[in-house]
Amino acid sequence: MEQELLEMLQETTGKDFSSLEAALEEYTGREIFGMWLENEGMIGYTETILDAVKLLNP
Repeated sequence: MEQELLEMLQETTGKDFSSLEAALEEYTGREIFGMWLENEGMIGYTETILDAVKLLNP
């Protein structure tokens, strides 16, 4: 999954990160998750999904 996220970030931002940790120095996890969702065609659902996950995993 990490490689998939890194490839998505390169396609989306044009930046080639060596690791997910390096990407997280520039973007928050929420931002990366949002970019990944949009890349997968789920535009506008980031906060709703994260809120649901938070409720289900107290």
